[in-house]
Amino acid sequence: MIGEPQLVGFTQSKEEKIIASKPGKYGRRFWGEFIKTGDKLSVKGTHQLTHKEFELVTDAKLLGPNSGADNHAPINMTFPKSCMWKLDAYIDGKLFGSIYVKVG
Repeated sequence: MIGEPQLVGFTQSKEEKIIASKPGKYGRRFWGEFIKTGDKLSVKGTHQLTHKEFELVTDAKLLGPNSGADNHAPINMTFPKSCMWKLDAYIDGKLFGSIYVKVG
């Protein structure tokens, strides 16, 4: 898992690398009592070289506790370009946390 312990985490499918332009299944894990099942998750990604921002996930529903996290959401994402990406997770429109991932 990539992320900030006991705050926000990111898991990827069994594939070894995240590849640009290839759809992937990922899991987002969240910790915190104020996060409720049914809250909406959106993810904005910022390409670190171009600083362009992309809406990667919109209105994914949080599904409750999973793997020790207080809440989770399975998501599909496609990164348009390779590079390091900053992923900002928003829950019900409020920034919850950020994670950096390398996309090949």
